[in-house]
Amino acid sequence: MKRRNFLHTTLLTSGAIAISASASSELKEITSRPTFNFMTESHPNLKLINDFFKAYAANDLDAIKNILSEDIKWHIPGSHPLSGTKIGV
Repeated sequence: MKRRNFLHTTLLTSGAIAISASASSELKEITSRPTFNFMTESHPNLKLINDFFKAYAANDLDAIKNILSEDIKWHIPGSHPLSGTKIGV
C-alpha cells in the first residue's frame, strides 16, 4: 500500500475527530508529497489531539465541540451508573 493511501485510509477515517478545513488542507499538502517524515514533521491529527487535551484540561467545552464530531460515541466500561455508551460531546 502506498504511503499516501495508508495515511488517507488510516488517519482520515476517524469518526471521533472532526478535521477542520485548515487541518484538512494541511493533510492534503502533506500526503501529496512523495514522502512524509514522521520524525520531523507534525501531522495535523496530532495537533487536533493536543488541542483536545488542552481544551479538556481547561474545561473549555466550546473548544472541545469544535474538535470532536457532534455524534461521537463514548464507551465507559463497567457496571456502575456511568458505564455504557454515551453519544455526543
